[in-house]
Amino acid sequence: MDPIFLATATVTWALNKLLDHLKDSAIKALLRSEGLDREVGPIEDTLRRANLVLGALPTGSAASASAGAGARIANRQLINQVNEIHHHATFLANELDKVKYQCIKDEVRKKNPKNTSLFVSKVKSMAPVGPSKQKINRYDIREIKYTADKLEKICNDVYQALVVEKLGQIVEATKNMDIDTRETVDNRTETKVFPREEENDVRQKLITASDQELLVLPIVGVGGVGKTTLAREVYNDQRVRDQFVRRIWIYVSAKFDEVKISQGILQQIPGCEYKNTTNLTVLQGSINKYLTERFLIVLDDMWEDRNGRWDKLLAPLRCTEKKGVILVTTRKLSISRVGEMKFLQELKEFRVQEEDGFEISQLGTLSEIRGSLSILDLENVRTKQEASKARIKDKKHLRTLSLSWSGARGNAAVQKEVLEGLKPHDRLAHLHIINYAGATPSWIVVKGLESLHLHDCTAVEVLPPFEELEFLKKLSLIGLSSLRDVNIDFSSDSGTDSQSCEEDELELSEVEIARCSALTSIRLNFCKILTKFNVEDCVAISSIEGLPSSDQRKHYVIRGCPQLPVDAV
Repeated sequence: MDPIFLATATVTWALNKLLDHLKDSAIKALLRSEGLDREVGPIEDTLRRANLVLGALPTGSAASASAGAGARIANRQLINQVNEIHHHATFLANELDKVKYQCIKDEVRKKNPKNTSLFVSKVKSMAPVGPSKQKINRYDIREIKYTADKLEKICNDVYQALVVEKLGQIVEATKNMDIDTRETVDNRTETKVFPREEENDVRQKLITASDQELLVLPIVGVGGVGKTTLAREVYNDQRVRDQFVRRIWIYVSAKFDEVKISQGILQQIPGCEYKNTTNLTVLQGSINKYLTERFLIVLDDMWEDRNGRWDKLLAPLRCTEKKGVILVTTRKLSISRVGEMKFLQELKEFRVQEEDGFEISQLGTLSEIRGSLSILDLENVRTKQEASKARIKDKKHLRTLSLSWSGARGNAAVQKEVLEGLKPHDRLAHLHIINYAGATPSWIVVKGLESLHLHDCTAVEVLPPFEELEFLKKLSLIGLSSLRDVNIDFSSDSGTDSQSCEEDELELSEVEIARCSALTSIRLNFCKILTKFNVEDCVAISSIEGLPSSDQRKHYVIRGCPQLPVDAV
């Protein structure tokens, strides 16, 4: 196997591990406690850029599949640079392991302040090699940042080497190539990253697809995450084979040519005529004539669809006697919305990137999305107008929406404007806003909300009027460092009798409040007794009103609140 491929796969895994380390809640908490959390953002950016360069590195048979044998990297010296990247990535992993080790150590000591010997038996096996330190400091972070910068420089050298090799000519070369119709069953060049449940989801959709209408199913992701591997797994699954009499694999790549793709389809149907003609009308007629059985067509690595060519390809496939499924692997969500793909119903996660094809506007036409949608890395959106292009409000079937920035930092005014542009429809059931630095959005009262989760929203001072959220069952407020009071009050000045109280009863049954450092008071004044009430690590809170008697409390936890009088709980 190609040594560059092996080294690149190892390094990519190491870089992803580093990014996961930096997202670890325990590590983030420790860095925050030492005032070092702001130093982490540039390190994460450096690691992501390094990953992008490695993801663009064609290796072994993957390069050959992209643009013929000439695309394989001739400069074997690149293995040295890739190995050096691995060396630095390993150093960074070790440094972050030390941080995690310290987090575990501190946690054990907190839980067992009088018996620190427990720490030795429980955590010793996890201790990193080398001398341990009392705490991480700015010097450690600078050392990590220095290594990350050095790593980025090496990656830039790799990129320049690729430019020298003129790998940009791959696209031009593929424009003149015939469509590759290989199934590439044993030609595994991707690291399999998609989880097993994703494979099961795709397989289930294929198996249960109707034979009365054409279904287009996209698999979207950046290069190297395993899109082709996932498509191949389900393509060769016996249960899928049993459902589709005719299975066809077309490798598309840079240039979308409906004539060559149509030829590729016909070449894999035994006994058909006119498969070598370039007349699209004749090819379409042949597809209608010979594709008479239920079919599965995989269009692998599709990059573009220009001038309505996608519709031209689909035209005969919509008219076949037995309909089938077209499974598309692509790096761009913009590709996945063409044709029937605009009716995509599931997209669990979308990471906003500045890279072409991953802008937030790509979500705009996907009005049929249902279930849950998590939009990450919203710091890459700059204006309300840009955010509005996602058309979140038009996604009427969406039940759960999660909006997340990579860290609770950045321009608060910009983030506020962006969030204003992401207003959901009123029947949304669950809303999560994470790592948000702006003020409370004007649309926070979503009538149908059943749960509201505000996590690390550092500038939020005002909560929605809860009497307007009649279906709210769960409230989670974590890390709202500007919030001063929580008032869930359904009483009126004239008093409230029991009958009207029951009629206006709130559904709320669970309240979770933690790490709200400025919070001084909580007021609970409504009829229903909460089944779960947690208040933790709110160092300034001095008053909680409306608690039921102790015999009525089932799951009530109040701790880490030193200013709260004992008799108040």
